[in-house]
Formats: sequence, C-alpha cells, structure tokens
Amino acid sequence: MGGNATYQSHQSAEGMQDAIATVLKSNIDKLVEASPFFSQLIDESTDVSNHENLVVYVKLLNEFKPELHFLENINVRDGKAETITTAVNLLMERRNLHKAKMTGFGSDGASVMTGKNNGVSKRIKDDSPFLVSIHCMAHRLALCTSQAANGIPYLAKFKEILTALYHYFDKSALRAQSLAEFQKIFEHPELKIKEVFDIRWFSFYGALETLHCTWQSLVAYMESQPNSDDKARAFKKSLKEFNFIATLCMMMDVIPILTFMSLAFQKEHVELASVQAMVKSTITQITALKSKNGKFLSEILPSQDDVSEVKWRENTIKVTAREVQQFESMKFKFLDNVLLNLDKRFPVDSTNVVNAFGILSLRNVHFQNENLSTYGNEELETLLSHYGSAKKTQSGKDVPAVVDAEKCRFEWNFVKELVVREHYPVGHIAELWKMLATHHSGEVQNLLKLSQVALVLPTNTAGCERGFSAQNRIKNALRNRLKAERLDVLMTIDIEGPPSKDFDFSTALDVWARTNRRIVVSTSN
Repeated sequence: MGGNATYQSHQSAEGMQDAIATVLKSNIDKLVEASPFFSQLIDESTDVSNHENLVVYVKLLNEFKPELHFLENINVRDGKAETITTAVNLLMERRNLHKAKMTGFGSDGASVMTGKNNGVSKRIKDDSPFLVSIHCMAHRLALCTSQAANGIPYLAKFKEILTALYHYFDKSALRAQSLAEFQKIFEHPELKIKEVFDIRWFSFYGALETLHCTWQSLVAYMESQPNSDDKARAFKKSLKEFNFIATLCMMMDVIPILTFMSLAFQKEHVELASVQAMVKSTITQITALKSKNGKFLSEILPSQDDVSEVKWRENTIKVTAREVQQFESMKFKFLDNVLLNLDKRFPVDSTNVVNAFGILSLRNVHFQNENLSTYGNEELETLLSHYGSAKKTQSGKDVPAVVDAEKCRFEWNFVKELVVREHYPVGHIAELWKMLATHHSGEVQNLLKLSQVALVLPTNTAGCERGFSAQNRIKNALRNRLKAERLDVLMTIDIEGPPSKDFDFSTALDVWARTNRRIVVSTSN
C-alpha cells in the first residue's frame, strides 16, 4: 500500500463493501448450486424514497438442513407482473440459478404474484414446470381473521375506539404520565397504550392485552378528567359499556389461539406435516369457544338472563337482556367466520400437492397396524401426478420427471415397513429423511428427492419481512438518497454477514485487490 493512499474516501469504503458482499453472494451461490432443489421467496416494498423494491430470498438444502438466504434487493420501476418476472429472470441469469431446480415460489398471495393467468408465479412456472406456488401461511391466517371481522359493524367500532385511545395518549406526554400514575395506584403494570394498525386481530394482541390489564386505570383516568374534555367523557362511556368489555374479553380468549398459530407459521422453517396439525388444533379450540365461554369472557357474561348489571373489576356494568343477546349473536357470527375462513384457506385436501407432502413425516405410521399397506397411498399418488411424469416448458423444452413413479410406489411400501420395524423417529421430515439418507439412500432414492423438495418449499415469507426491516434500518430518512445498488450491498452484509471474527477477510481482500480503484492521494505534507 502506497504511503500516499489513505483509503478514506467514500469510493474506497464502497469498494471494500463491494468486495465483502461479493464474497457473501458467492458463498450463497455455491450453496444454491450444491442444493438439489431450491425455492424463491419474493415480496414487494416501498422504501423511504418511495422507490418500489423486491426483496428476494432463496430456500435451499445444505446437507439435508433447510436454510434461508438473502439473494438481492432489486429496484423495479413498477409492481406489474411482467416487470417483476423480468427482474427475477435477470437475477437468476446473473446468479446462474438453474430454473430446472426451482420447485417452489413463496409470496404474500397478492394477485400480481399468484394470478392464474398472468401472475408472476404462472410466468415463472412456464420455465419451471414443477414449481409449486405457495401463499404465505402467516398471510393466509391474517386474512382469515381480518375477513372474519368483515360485516360485523361493532368489531369495526371496537377497533376505532382502540385506535382513538392510542392517539389520545400518544399526542400528549402529560396524559401518558398521568395514566402511568393511575397504573401505579392500582398496582397495574406500567404499559403504554399501543397502536392498532389494522383489523388483523392477532397483530395487535399487545394492544388488547394492555387494555385488558389496565382497564381500571383507564376508567379512573377518564373519570378524573374535567367535563370540558369531550374525548375523555366519550372514552369513559365506551369503556364501561357492556358490549365493549364483552368484546374485549372475547378477543382475549380468541386472539391468543390465533397468535400462537401465527407465530408458529412465522418460524423460518415450518414442517408441512406440522401445518395441518396446527390448523386442526386451532379449529378445535375455536369450536370449543362456541359451546363454552373462555376464561376471560366468563368473567363478564351474566349467568342469568334477567340480570340488569354485572360486577367487573370492582365496577358495576349495566346490561340488558337484549344487549347480552346481541353480543352472543355477534360472538357466534365472528367465531363461525373464523372457522369458515380457516377451512377455506387451510383445506384438509389430500389432492393438494403441498398438503400431500405431509405424509413424508410418517407422523401416524406407528398407529396403522393392519392399514399400513394403504397408509399415505392417496397422498403419494397426488405427489406422483405432479412430479412423476415429464413436463414441457412453455417454449416446448422437455423437462424430465423428478422421480420414477413406479419405483417411488415400491420405495413407499418399503419405507413404511422399515420405519415401523426399526422404530425410526417420525413427525419431522428433515430428521427422518436425513436418517434414511444416511442408512438407506440406495433403497429410497426417489422418495429422498420428494423429501428434498418438501424441505425447500416456502411455507411463509417471514424472511422477506425481516429483509424489509433491514432495508428500512439502512435506508432511512437521513440516508434517503442511497442508491439501489449500494442498498443491496449493505443489506447483503447486514443480513448474510457473520460476526467479523468469523469472516475470512483474506478472500474479500483478494477480490478487492483485483478491482480497479481510484486512489485518494493525500495533499498533506
């Protein structure tokens, strides 16, 4: 290094960043190349400069372990399907990703992504005929709850009250401090009223929980305000209405069930076999709330039809039989809508390719006994109808079958007998098939391929959401002129970069040394 080179300019810093990002991208490309199959996860966002971007992740297998990696953040001129498809195809060419190995496409389910005729997934499938498009499980669940609330007027009003409460305290530090003092008096946790962003109920469970925990403090605060505070008087009335309290308690019974399911679906790798079990468990719990009130709702609903008031949190709440009847009607409608939407968006259908992969966990194989010979056969045929015969791309190019259908049937019968006899661990596709690959790879070659496809299927796009968080941390209001290429480099380092002590800087130095650089010459004596 010359004595007159300081490497203190932004060009020098960017050159070093580029070298580090190049190494990280190269490492990911090698992992994709080594993976037998891979899936892409794509989502759109708008940055602080109002530029439309695509966050693209890849899900691959690394020694039978599914991994999620950031590919690129791509600036696009618009959100049209044609534009997005072109950007994805250029990305695959640039990174040398083989379309024949792409078997999964994950998105948020927007029509531009999943449209049957002209959606992005349809256009990509024209070149990757074995591709399966999956609507993010977490997004599907969000739609279940938001649509369940549609058509129920009071639930819209309930949300409006929660939103108004947030703005009432958020706009005034004095009000927030006064509420905190009331919370101390009642020995409630000092919690801030949280914002409600939309009607996706589990997304504001924190807001519900805060309101439920500190309801008495809120009421006391509103009652302490002068009559000139019209908003406080309106809140005092709303907070003490039977309908509001009963709805709050109902939501406190329902939302934790859906939140648990949502959090499970947002894990980086969700086993397909676990999805149906989780859906079934959720449906069972929601159905039970129709016949027996949950813990929280039981606190407020009167036990007799002719009761004119109930005690709740040491407060007398006036109620009429008609109000109870109207609330019960709303409760049943909401619960029925939740169940209807869960059934619609998570159908138990053995002819669905994604659902059919669940048999590869062999979750219930030990309980089959005399039915072992037929266990999973219907689901296997669903998989073979998709992966067991050759297909053509839209351009007419032949693409060989992923598996040999006849050999797959023979292997399936063998595996069932083997797993039962050897007491292999079941329930988790990755764990079971890694063991089978280690000890019986020669006997189950075709089923191993199906298990590999199953493990890279994108059950959610939570990774993309984390990508958006990185994008917004890096390109913020103070760095709003950051160019798309630089943003992608910094996001790659932020998301994929290991701790500095674990990174091989010598490789990055070699890359940096081979690039043309402008040397900043010192002018000091």
